Amino acid sequence: MERCAKRSAVLGLLGLLTCAAMNPRASAHAQPRATGATLSGRVVDANDRPVASANVSLEGLIVTVTDSLGRFGFTGLETETFLLRVQRLGYGLATRAVVFSDTASMEITVKLGARATVLAGVMVLDSADGDSRGYARRRLNGQGGFFLSENDLLLRGRTTRVENILATVPGLHVDQGIVKVQRGRISILGNNCVEGVQYFVDGAMVGPVFTPRALSPEMIKGVEVYKTVASTPPEYRSARTPCGTVVLWTY
Repeated sequence: MERCAKRSAVLGLLGLLTCAAMNPRASAHAQPRATGATLSGRVVDANDRPVASANVSLEGLIVTVTDSLGRFGFTGLETETFLLRVQRLGYGLATRAVVFSDTASMEITVKLGARATVLAGVMVLDSADGDSRGYARRRLNGQGGFFLSENDLLLRGRTTRVENILATVPGLHVDQGIVKVQRGRISILGNNCVEGVQYFVDGAMVGPVFTPRALSPEMIKGVEVYKTVASTPPEYRSARTPCGTVVLWTY
């Protein structure tokens, strides 16, 4: 390496290129990390029979259709969190948050109208019926939450992140991308809400690894925020309800 450094000093750029060629480890570190994760799976009904011609989409990215065996696949994906939606005439809408682990190839089985099966390091969450009419009912009844309608979202202007929208809700704050309820410590053991609020997307509960950055602001048509257990509707209560609940409705 010392000899190579001396050569670089004399030959300039040519010397640097020669040194890189002579040092494979340095050359390898100079290469950007390759992307191209793969997500594949099957869509089945309540009796585990394949569902053909179902629309499967990664929100904001790409849409595909299942084949005669209910199979689908996506390639060339970044390793991050995605919102998966599965629809088929005659079946309920299934909404899933899919979180990639360190592996580059994953497989999932989605059962329409029921829970999904988790395979190969993918986190899949409860199904939703996709019916946001309950949102309008709860908003009109003044049920103890904070609501943002489509018009409310438009009035807040354009933004690049969903958490920026949530930061405008009274009583919420964003801490390094994590949305939390401003209430301080909630038990004598200290703050046990370090992971922030509990999210639901289109009525489906998502896990703690979900981040609203999986959605673009343009996808949001309604928001419900419940900051206390007493104000949270029964259908949106969970073990993490004391940390607050945010329900996001998408187009």
